[in-house]
Amino acid sequence: MSKYLFISLLAVIFATSSEATISQFKGYAFESYVLSDLGYRYGEIRKQNSSWIQVEKEEAYSLVINNPLPVRVAVAVTIDGLNVIDGKRTTPDKAEKWIIEAGSSITLRGWQTDRSSLRRFVFTDKKDSYAQWKGKRDKKQYTRNLGVIGVAYFWNSAKLYAVLHPPRPFYSRKESCADELSPRSAPTERSMKKRAAAAPQAGTGMGHKEINNVVDVEFHYDTGMYRESDVVTIYYEFARATSLPSPFDDCGVRGKFAPEMP
Repeated sequence: MSKYLFISLLAVIFATSSEATISQFKGYAFESYVLSDLGYRYGEIRKQNSSWIQVEKEEAYSLVINNPLPVRVAVAVTIDGLNVIDGKRTTPDKAEKWIIEAGSSITLRGWQTDRSSLRRFVFTDKKDSYAQWKGKRDKKQYTRNLGVIGVAYFWNSAKLYAVLHPPRPFYSRKESCADELSPRSAPTERSMKKRAAAAPQAGTGMGHKEINNVVDVEFHYDTGMYRESDVVTIYYEFARATSLPSPFDDCGVRGKFAPEMP
């Protein structure tokens, strides 16, 4: 699939790994974590076979997303069921996506409201959440996915295979020129995997505005987390939660950026 995606000009950093939410997928460990503006990572607990964090109301936060692959990836990110780029409800494959360079990370600090600015992620009550505000504006129900962050990764399988299996400068004794001239069947998904080793409900609102320049890039992908069960998911709450909403919804019209709250 070919899509025009977004890359933040300010947010790419080197990969780190510690106490992050990890999803094992196709032999790789995809991980993300929530970072407080006070400089610490929210400690995660396991509950209902999922990762949960306990958050503080009115605190701004960032989401750090690591790329474990030796090639570029595109990531679809939702908070409370809404895409952080365009504010729409999306499926992972059709969502607007961020680009992360090979072996590095991106730090997302807020909802992207235009090509040069964002509004900070802030933990808030349901009534002050972006999902509640946008639902009232659109006359739709957007709050059933409050308290959940979803990250879905996509990449180009041919480029990954080429990086993992570069051409060799010399023939081995077991190979012949005829072998090299013969067409080779494309690697299957299976072979690629084998080779590649009850309280107030928490939501996220819009905080203060910051500069965050982005540009469009064209990216072709054919492999990734098309199913919701594969998505890297972090649930957050002010207190004990009782349900596990889906990080991605299955409807919505795509737009360019997230409509801005007052």
